[in-house]
Amino acid sequence: MKPQSADELTVREFLRAIHEQAAHAFTGIAQPGYLQLSRLHPNSKTLVPYQFEIGDVDRMVKTALTDAAAGHNVYIEGRTVLGVTGKNRGGLENTRGVFAFIVDSDGDKGKAGNLNGVQPSMIIETSPGNTQPWLFLDQAMAANEAQELGAIIRKFTGSDQDTGVVTQPYRVAGTPNYPSPEKQKRGRTSVEPTRILEYSGKVWTAEDLRREFSVSAAAAGAQSGAKDETDLAKLLERCGAELRALLRTQAATDEDRSQTAFIVLKRLIRRGFTDVEIKILIEAHPQGVGARYQQGKDLGADINRVRAKVGAKPEIIIAAGQLPRIVGEVEEVLLDRAQDLYQRGGLIVRPVLSKVRAADDRDTLAWRLIPVRSTYLVDLATRLIDFRKYDSRTKTYKPIDCPNRVAETYLARDGEWRLPLLFGVTNTPF
Repeated sequence: MKPQSADELTVREFLRAIHEQAAHAFTGIAQPGYLQLSRLHPNSKTLVPYQFEIGDVDRMVKTALTDAAAGHNVYIEGRTVLGVTGKNRGGLENTRGVFAFIVDSDGDKGKAGNLNGVQPSMIIETSPGNTQPWLFLDQAMAANEAQELGAIIRKFTGSDQDTGVVTQPYRVAGTPNYPSPEKQKRGRTSVEPTRILEYSGKVWTAEDLRREFSVSAAAAGAQSGAKDETDLAKLLERCGAELRALLRTQAATDEDRSQTAFIVLKRLIRRGFTDVEIKILIEAHPQGVGARYQQGKDLGADINRVRAKVGAKPEIIIAAGQLPRIVGEVEEVLLDRAQDLYQRGGLIVRPVLSKVRAADDRDTLAWRLIPVRSTYLVDLATRLIDFRKYDSRTKTYKPIDCPNRVAETYLARDGEWRLPLLFGVTNTPF
């Protein structure tokens, strides 16, 4: 098979778009990791990776052109990596963040799939009848979270098994597509050019993608019978007896249905159910927990809110020269997750219920305010936040406690706190 030259203008246009998207998705994140290009000879099974800093477009273009001219297929990933060496591309644990999902629409194998109206950011034609639509993310996602969303996209587009896989490499537009022996056996013996079919630059949030594909899934399920009794029975079996009872329970007239729904959704999420599976279960109980949504409440929005509350701890990267950013990010988490912090009289305080001696010489309980000191704030922040610092020896981000300087700086920001003001505490008889 004679090697062919790549289309340099297309390669440059494509890789520039990838670098710009990665830079956007990792805005404000220290040590965003490295983009990873790989080459694979059609007669080989071994990918050879290279790592590039975000923004190093020229060197990546030169590498892609050189490898393509030497008869290699050239690929890039929708993630950045850290801690990879030699010919090791790195697994999920080496993923710094995911900045795009890619759909592998492979008509050759009957896996063309369907985006069901979801607008791609870019579409690459990898060979006649085969495409790879890209979905750019507004913010980079952690590997485990992205893996879950990728599985949803893969399942409900009906595309190839490589769709939405965090560690999967995908074709670089403008480079030749050299057929492997397996493809030649299927009848494709020619070297095919690759190109950019469409570029909208559309940027998605993870929540919007999850919502869009959940809606698509529900529509597909209604047409294909995915919500039949057999599938529902399997989901109910995974729930266990207690959760099944909660799903069936009818709310009393004066009962807070939102609180009941929160409890059920939280348990379903912690058991590992996807958004679509949760919707199937809830909608199967219109007289139970699903009654709330029969009245017009937004189930998808509730699922997103509960996931945000029970999800993994937010990550903050500790880096030199970034103290204002770090302290600001800590306050955002405190506002969202620390429910008992207030500001009063130039101090951050927290109310605690303590035993006190009453006038009639009996013990009772009363509220009092305790000033928050740096030691407590270090402990609280470490419980709420996954602090990470880059270790140059292992080339990985290691977990650490909240630095004292971060806590002390936040406590010193009197006049800038966004915590709620507390004017007083009233005790009523118990």
